[in-house]
Amino acid sequence: LDCKEVSPLAWQVLKTGCNDFVAIGDEVVGPCLKLLANGETPICAGESAVAGLGVLLAAGQQPDLKAKLGLDENSRVAVVICETAPNPPLYLKLTGENPEDVKARRAAKDAQAIVA
Repeated sequence: LDCKEVSPLAWQVLKTGCNDFVAIGDEVVGPCLKLLANGETPICAGESAVAGLGVLLAAGQQPDLKAKLGLDENSRVAVVICETAPNPPLYLKLTGENPEDVKARRAAKDAQAIVA
């Protein structure tokens, strides 16, 4: 999420309920989108939706970040994906796939689950 500056109103809410804040680079977005699109259950996420996943994956590779976030092998983490691809041409550029194709794979997977 490219905000450039903190929203004073949002900060009043966030500072009371958050322990950590992190930033991810743009280079993390494409691989995270691909990971979700090609997972067992395909997810068509938007660019802003994968920040939490990017941080979690980075923590798995960076012991210092993992420790700062208080994560260990027993941690249970929820990653919230809160948007679909808002910019189909950018999604195609980042993933090599049309977002509608990912959504169709997800719909087929969901339909399979209902039949089973």
